[in-house]
Amino acid sequence: MRKKAALALIVVVGMFDLVMPALLRVSASEAATTRNGAPYYLALGDSLAAGHQPRHGLANEGYAQDIRKTFAERLGGLRLHDVACVGETSRSLITGQRSACRYAAGSQLGAALAFITRHPGKIAFVTVDVGTDDLFEHCLSRRGVFARACVVDVMPRVERRLSRIFDKLRSALGPDVPIAAMTYFDPLLGLWIVPGGKPPARISLRAMKAANRGFTSADTDAGVLTADVAATFQIDDFDHSVAVPGRGRLPVNVANTCRWTWFCSSRFFGDPHPRRSGYHKIAHTFSRKLVHQLP
Repeated sequence: MRKKAALALIVVVGMFDLVMPALLRVSASEAATTRNGAPYYLALGDSLAAGHQPRHGLANEGYAQDIRKTFAERLGGLRLHDVACVGETSRSLITGQRSACRYAAGSQLGAALAFITRHPGKIAFVTVDVGTDDLFEHCLSRRGVFARACVVDVMPRVERRLSRIFDKLRSALGPDVPIAAMTYFDPLLGLWIVPGGKPPARISLRAMKAANRGFTSADTDAGVLTADVAATFQIDDFDHSVAVPGRGRLPVNVANTCRWTWFCSSRFFGDPHPRRSGYHKIAHTFSRKLVHQLP
């Protein structure tokens, strides 16, 4: 992961950072509980899809595992094939260049397409999350927040790459297999709890909202489902407050960031990855979108 200074005292770890290579994986426990010939759920993306946890790396407790469990019985022992890579950008997912992971097919997208080719008619659905590491790579300012002007400049390129990813997947899958992507929570809302952090938190949110408009536009143009994780995390809601143990009353969006990510924790302060509860929220948001598209 690339670490950035925030407010001179905070080290912000990039949301979907380079920590360790992700492996193509279906856990032994998952394989043991699936029936021969069961369909696959194919997951692509960055550290969120890989299920990264601070210090533990890939703990197989991310949203993809939760989604598989949600639909396992309904889809006859659904199997997960997760090709996600920690730190993946929209460019590296396509090209394999500067990726932390090595794929026989040359890139994560190539690996996904090869898997689809080897399992015709066996892919139940696909999820994709990628693009926020592009923002961490290019748009994180010296203050430790996203610069909105940079985000507005970078997102059209990210959108074009997403369109290419979606088009390649759709061509390989055919017209009927659901593909779902997502909007994103803003972990930098956690800056609110540090001295002088309220203005940067608001600045970061404006940039993330601009990014999410771009992600949604790319999804819509490609006919891809959008799991609105930003809405689940209520990233817009500075107006209402809730009590948070040890923190007093916080705006709802800040409280959700602190409860569902590691950003505000004393042990992993500044780490933007979701806690187990946050991954569950992401999985539930995806599942609500997918449930009406599956047999």
